[in-house]
Amino acid sequence: MDFKTRFQLVLNKFKKSPPQITTKYLYFLGGFLEGEGCLCVSIKNKQNKKIRVDPEFNICQHQKGIIHLIGFMFFFKTGGISFKTGSNATYVYKITNRKALKEKFIPYYKKYVFPFASQEKNQRFYIFQKIIDLFEQKVHLNKKGLAFQILPLVYEMSDNRKKTLKQLQDSVLIDY
Repeated sequence: MDFKTRFQLVLNKFKKSPPQITTKYLYFLGGFLEGEGCLCVSIKNKQNKKIRVDPEFNICQHQKGIIHLIGFMFFFKTGGISFKTGSNATYVYKITNRKALKEKFIPYYKKYVFPFASQEKNQRFYIFQKIIDLFEQKVHLNKKGLAFQILPLVYEMSDNRKKTLKQLQDSVLIDY
């Protein structure tokens, strides 16, 4: 389904019109993103025992503030809005497409968030951007590149994972 159709379905579902995208509103969304947004990289095991590394931007909001998630979707012209897992009143807007992250999200973040963000958020952003760049360079297609260039950065963003970095690297080198 193309973006226009998906976006119209969102507007119809919530009985909303898209917000007016002004410079002031873009800075508002930037502040909202700095406080509530999440830059994350998930590691998933695929059925064929290979792992999949997926970078993502997401931001949650109670249904009363859904207009701001619609604002993100309208501005970026990508991504989707769905229920947050385990909630019937909280929604999440996500961008998972790496090209959209690179071409739309990262330039927006640099302009509207980075100058005002905490040092910790900006450090996570640098790592996230580096991971996106490595994907663009197709480093993930080489098992050593995935194991020794991408995975250490993923673990630098968050080491609270089921497997240690070494266990995952060994798994990639054997099974990949």
